[in-house]
Amino acid sequence: MVDAEPIHRGDKVYLDVPYVLVRWVGDGRWVHVEWKAWANSSEYRAAHETILLAIRENRASRNLIDATHERVVTDDDQRWLIENWIPRAAAAGRRCTAIVMPKSALGKTISENIDKRPRHSLSKVAYFATVDEAATWLSTVN
Repeated sequence: MVDAEPIHRGDKVYLDVPYVLVRWVGDGRWVHVEWKAWANSSEYRAAHETILLAIRENRASRNLIDATHERVVTDDDQRWLIENWIPRAAAAGRRCTAIVMPKSALGKTISENIDKRPRHSLSKVAYFATVDEAATWLSTVN
């Protein structure tokens, strides 16, 4: 977690398990998701429901996803994310997403493919190499 943002007063941790950390960053006013390791399908989907809860509770329009350590996401989970979760996140108010790209080539391809689907026009997405770069961009958008 060398590149991760520190947890400050005003932040709220929603989920901290071996595969993901989901928290509200009060100073930045966004939901920060740090994928730490591979998650099976039920863990992956439950984590996304927690992300959605954090978006709703904080009326968050911005989301920072640190996918540096993210692994393969199954085709079924990709389809669920695109067809089910992304529209619900947009309806909850998510408008801008900064993604720190996975280190693995396959992870990068999966992340890019998810965000290129037509339904993803519901949110502005930008890709970065570090959390600092992603946070800097996210602090400039609404």
